[in-house]
Amino acid sequence: MMKKSISARIKDRVFRHINILNWLPQYTKQDAIGDITAGITLGLTMMPQSIAYASLAGLSPQVRAKCCVCITAKLSPQHH
Repeated sequence: MMKKSISARIKDRVFRHINILNWLPQYTKQDAIGDITAGITLGLTMMPQSIAYASLAGLSPQVRAKCCVCITAKLSPQHH
């Protein structure tokens, strides 16, 4: 059995830990359109909802805005 070179092992490790390197070469314009549509839909749904939950909790307007951005970013669809 032949051992892999150091550069091949580093490449394997990088590709394993940086997932975008695996799927980005196959990413198409159609995928981008679907992702943009999903992002807009999620943003239009989650932002008002998270602001409403934050106001029910009695948080200040500044904190409500931060909650809305954080929750929307956390729940955004990601490639796996």
